[in-house]
Amino acid sequence: MWSQATVNIDYHIQFDSSFYSVPYSLARQTVEVRSTPTTIEIFHKGQRVASHLRARKPYTAVTNTEHRPASHRAHLDWPPSRMIQWAHSVGPRTAEMVEKILEAFPHPDDLPPGSAHEIIRHSNLLTAQFLPPAVGREQVRREP
Repeated sequence: MWSQATVNIDYHIQFDSSFYSVPYSLARQTVEVRSTPTTIEIFHKGQRVASHLRARKPYTAVTNTEHRPASHRAHLDWPPSRMIQWAHSVGPRTAEMVEKILEAFPHPDDLPPGSAHEIIRHSNLLTAQFLPPAVGREQVRREP
């Protein structure tokens, strides 16, 4: 089965209630998706750019680390304990939000796009007006 999708700024497409990565350079571009019961293949201008095993449960992010820019890969090495420690350094509501994310997705590869890693990665850019309501007005800062 073939369909089209637009690559989100987090370099994932949404297909059949799950998220699949493509090379980050394709963000905001249209791609073609070929699906089988076991595989998702993603093409750009007729060339295959990604192939993933199909997610078995909805709202799963299937990400190839090589699709991430180097700046995004840096935080992948953080174990959950380090993410929680960083969140506590920001404030109690940030810590509570990160802990809830990690409870829901205990394996780091299962973290959905835009979750704990993204908060940490963009922490130097975030201001109170852009933070999720759970964080409120705690000032977010990057760990040295």
